[in-house]
Amino acid sequence: MANNPGELTVNREDFEEPGRPKQSGDFKVQRLVGVWKAEHILCRRCGQIFNYGTITGPVLKCSNCSFEQPFDEKKPISSVATVYERVKPPWWSTSAEQGDWAQMEEEVTEHPEIDQECPSCGHNRLQFWTRQLRSADEGLSVFFLCKKCGWRTVEK
Repeated sequence: MANNPGELTVNREDFEEPGRPKQSGDFKVQRLVGVWKAEHILCRRCGQIFNYGTITGPVLKCSNCSFEQPFDEKKPISSVATVYERVKPPWWSTSAEQGDWAQMEEEVTEHPEIDQECPSCGHNRLQFWTRQLRSADEGLSVFFLCKKCGWRTVEK
């Protein structure tokens, strides 16, 4: 730990399992140590990687295009980033009405549905799709499927 106000302080938790996510309530928290900024690695003009072995002052010089970019030698070129990822929906979005929408979004329909009663189980919605099975001068074949009981039929 540093006591001078100008010095960088080091937290012990930065070195305890960095990058491993931790569950904290509704969020998964992940600390990423050693995050680099693009301007500290790549030349802005040509995209070449800077060679830190050839630095002779507070200037980064590109070995490809000779572009010079100043940097502060006293500031660290890598840092720590904290990522918060929500794992549970927020309390305001868990109403009964929105719960129904979430169920509907999870139920994926493969084909469009129509309001037609299933002759097998009486369910009021059938999925349908068309295919050209015969020659081009004849009509399309229409397939129907009940997602509730699995009943299928074809109209040619």
